[in-house]
Amino acid sequence: MCSYLSMTKTMDTISETTTLPSSLKIPTISLAPSDNNTRSDISRAIANACVNPGFFQITSHPIKESLLHSFCLSMKQFFSLPKPIKENMRRSGRNSRGYFDDELTKRRIDWKECIDIGSVPRHVGDGSGSLLQDDLQACLDGKNQWPPSDVAPGFREDVNEYFDACAKLSDEIATLMIEGLASMVSDSSNVELGGSVEDGTTLSFSARTFLNRTKMKHSSYLRMNHYPPCQSDVMPPPLGISRHTDAGFLTVLLQDDDCHSLQVLIGSNIKEEGTWVTVEPTPGALTINTGDMAQVCRICMIYVLTTPHNDYPLHRSSREEFLEHLHIAL
Repeated sequence: MCSYLSMTKTMDTISETTTLPSSLKIPTISLAPSDNNTRSDISRAIANACVNPGFFQITSHPIKESLLHSFCLSMKQFFSLPKPIKENMRRSGRNSRGYFDDELTKRRIDWKECIDIGSVPRHVGDGSGSLLQDDLQACLDGKNQWPPSDVAPGFREDVNEYFDACAKLSDEIATLMIEGLASMVSDSSNVELGGSVEDGTTLSFSARTFLNRTKMKHSSYLRMNHYPPCQSDVMPPPLGISRHTDAGFLTVLLQDDDCHSLQVLIGSNIKEEGTWVTVEPTPGALTINTGDMAQVCRICMIYVLTTPHNDYPLHRSSREEFLEHLHIAL
């Protein structure tokens, strides 16, 4: 999952979009159930948004505003540290976790500096999977690296708490997505599907299997990216992150209310080039995008549908932006 925290607005030389019709905007979905917004309604709305355009925003989510605020402050504090401190945390060929500022996307360098923090296997230590545990020999991608507590007080604790909250939220969103896709298949094929979840939602065998897998240990990671200012005469104008799709199952993003720098390619398929749409932040909302692994699940579950579907969404980020990225690969 993922959070976008922008420092400034610099879309003038990057964006290929202008004012767009409402039909091109990504959906906003409330997670709060009500008489007019049942769990079935929510799951179907999420499933539809996952099929097209692959991006949506959620409101009434369980992550507290106070946690978001403290985490954002800690993240900004980290990137303001002197470069030598961050260099001491640089990732390497033997440890893929840590600080870096040399990443390429589509053979083009990204205008950013980052730190990657990974999850801990559930069988490590007391089994909680907390990021505060350091016995990471079981993690094939390396060991988490932290700044000294005297120069970044509270950073590790805030990151740990935010990571855990996003991991729980991603499990719930994945569950709602699969419930919605299963109901779409059932309606389309007129076939009664076996099995159910606690609220009685009918699921196919593949959906039940997937839901069980979401409760198992995962390989999630949190990426925090800082996009520093860029001179206006740099040519070609750089992007914070060039166009790409996410490799995992889903990503959760928290956007800064004052910056519009996340862009999604809408309406792209074999015959059409599509339009780059700027995802305008909604105060208090989280932005969700589906990744390549979700495409596999979607194809397996809705291949019986007669309507064509797009590939999973290409997206990019303009320069001069803060990006915190928690990527849940299920």
